[in-house]
Amino acid sequence: MCFYDMEKYNDAINWASKSILAYNRNDEAFFERGMMYFYLDKYKEAAEDFSMAAKINIKRADYEYFKGLSYKELGNNDEACSAFKRA
Repeated sequence: MCFYDMEKYNDAINWASKSILAYNRNDEAFFERGMMYFYLDKYKEAAEDFSMAAKINIKRADYEYFKGLSYKELGNNDEACSAFKRA
């Protein structure tokens, strides 16, 4: 990944973090920040954000799906399977 793209991801993380600080029930901001962490291979942080998004809005299967992908990348297959089943 080139440095320019990493800067964009970090800018997006900063934007989402500010949004979360302003309103911590914003599932979309948690999801978007989780996606940026995922693209930066920060799977632990991604899984945490996807978990928060899923707790806020249980109707979004994609939150659980990406949480499962994050856990899979971390080698936590049991948690990954649980998340995929919830999706």
